[in-house]
Amino acid sequence: MKTKIYAEVLEQQALDQFNAAMSLPCAVQGALMPDAHTGYSLPIGAVVKTDGEIFPSFVGFDIGCGVACLELAINYKSVNLELLKSHILNTIPIGFNKHSEPQDTSSLDFTGTSVKLQDIFSQKGKHQLGTLGGGNHFIEVGYL
Repeated sequence: MKTKIYAEVLEQQALDQFNAAMSLPCAVQGALMPDAHTGYSLPIGAVVKTDGEIFPSFVGFDIGCGVACLELAINYKSVNLELLKSHILNTIPIGFNKHSEPQDTSSLDFTGTSVKLQDIFSQKGKHQLGTLGGGNHFIEVGYL
C-alpha cells in the first residue's frame, strides 16, 4: 500500500484518521496534503484510493471546495486594496454565515439531480451560494 504525507506539521487526530482509513481492506493508496487537518471521518486535505468501495463521508461537507484563478483586465496598481478587502468582507459570507436573500440560480443545471436533493437545495442552498466557508477556505488576491 502506498501512502504519501506532504504535511510537515500535522495534528495527531488527523494522522489517526488517515491511518484508520488506510487500514481498511479496500484502501489502496492515500495522500495527505500540506494543509491537511482533522476532518469528520477523513482529514480535510486527504485522499484515499479504494478498490471497489465508495465512502461518502470521505468527501466531507465541502465538496464544492476548490481553487479558481481568474485573470482580470485591470492594472493591479489601480486597485485600492483596502477598498477591495472591505468589499469582499462585506459581500461574501464567511464561516457559518450565509446570504440573507436567496441567490440567483437561473444558470444552474439540475438535470439528473434527484427531486429530494433539489428540495434540500431550494430550502438551504440558495442562501449558501457564493459563500466562503471556514477553516482552510480563503480568498487570495494577487497579480502576475
